[in-house]
Amino acid sequence: MQALQPTAIVPFSIDRDTATNILRKHYARHKDLPSSFADDQSISCVRSAYVPFWHYELSVLGDVELDGETEQLWEDASYRYKRINYYELRRAGVMSFAHLPVCACSSIEREYLEAVEPYDYAGLQSIESADGLDCPVLIADLDAKTCREIAQSRAEKSFDAAIRQSVSSAFLRVRAREQRHGFEWQEACLVLQPVWLHVTKWDGKEFVTAINGQTGAVWGDLPIDRKKLARRSMKISAVLLAALLLMLWVF
Repeated sequence: MQALQPTAIVPFSIDRDTATNILRKHYARHKDLPSSFADDQSISCVRSAYVPFWHYELSVLGDVELDGETEQLWEDASYRYKRINYYELRRAGVMSFAHLPVCACSSIEREYLEAVEPYDYAGLQSIESADGLDCPVLIADLDAKTCREIAQSRAEKSFDAAIRQSVSSAFLRVRAREQRHGFEWQEACLVLQPVWLHVTKWDGKEFVTAINGQTGAVWGDLPIDRKKLARRSMKISAVLLAALLLMLWVF
């Protein structure tokens, strides 16, 4: 299969030193990480890559039927009362999306990349006008038709969430009963987006931490050192026991 060719690029704004500092701070917040996972030698292995994304431009035309509930509480000298009011709601609208991204590379888990969104596409450059690429580019092996279903699902969820948000303040509970969506699609384009990746193996399993190469947003699936966790739990238990004994002694 011939590799798909990108037409635009989001340049890196985060250099290696900044990326490693972001990793150190991120790992320092997780007290039960294995020591070797977050040491300087491991963190120095962070690598940069351009990841290909399909960018979709579309509009969602939606019609949603919902059930809403409100409650009224009051009481008199003898009783307490609760009245539940039920409402049938209907909302319709149009939501437009520009640069809705979906990863076009099957070699990396999409959830890592979605977790470090969003990117600022104001600085988007054409491939022809960009300076030479100074890091690896992951292969785009998923075509626009294959990724379109994912883009459609993301657009639907965003539309439905906006509809619920528009009525939620007036009701105690809101439930969607029926949802209908239509779509108007524009042509998709393939864009390279900057990511720093830290890939480490622990106890036979691979763990990936991703850093947005433009904003520095970070997310990863981290291991837990069970021995560290047990020692910390014992220390906390000892402190709580000492505090309890002190309270019993004082009172």
